[in-house]
Formats: sequence, C-alpha cells, structure tokens
Amino acid sequence: MNDKQKESILRLRQDMITSLYGNDTAIVNISDLKELLNLVAEQYKELDSIKNKVHYVKCSICGKEFRAKGKRKYCSDDCKKVAFRQQNNAYFRNMSEEQRTKRREASRLSMRKYRQNKEKENK
Repeated sequence: MNDKQKESILRLRQDMITSLYGNDTAIVNISDLKELLNLVAEQYKELDSIKNKVHYVKCSICGKEFRAKGKRKYCSDDCKKVAFRQQNNAYFRNMSEEQRTKRREASRLSMRKYRQNKEKENK
C-alpha cells in the first residue's frame, strides 16, 4: 500500500469515527473497532475495484471473498479440490451399480498396464 492509499484510509477512518460518534472521540468497544475495520476494508475493495478494474468474487465453497483472476471460481486449491470431489460424488451417485463395476475394472486394467510398462522401463 502506498502513502496516498494510507492517507485516504486514515481520512476515511476519521470520517467514519466522526459519523459514528459525532466528534473525534476514541473508539471504546472492540465491536466498534471491528465494525470500523470492516467498513474500511469494504471501502478499500471498492476503491481498488474502481482504480484497478478488478472485482471480488465469493468462493462458492467457503464463502470467502477473493480477487477474481481470469475464470477462477474458488479462492484456494483446497476449495477447488472439495468442489471437484462434490461434483464427482454427484456423478457417481447417479450411476448404476453395473456402470460403477465397469469403471472400476477399466481403471484396474489401466493401472496394471501402467505398472507393467514401468517395470519394463526399470529393467
């Protein structure tokens, strides 16, 4: 954060204190301080989105806001893994037992072939 941004946030903080309490009194409650910090964070996001032409998106798994980059839907790799598991579980739930056994057999066969090729390469 550069000096101009810090100054604008401090000015904004002072304006918020004035609007909350009517004068330049100090913040007494921690809850008031948290509320003030949330307001400052929201204002910073708005300024950032206007200035840098970025937008913030909520993660569909954990609900955390993050800066959107490209087609990103999730805030972290962990959330991405959870979403992938949920999608796969839904896919497998809709399959019949016969289809599941066919897929298991096909994957076992491919793993056998893969291991055999690895053994040949190592020899």
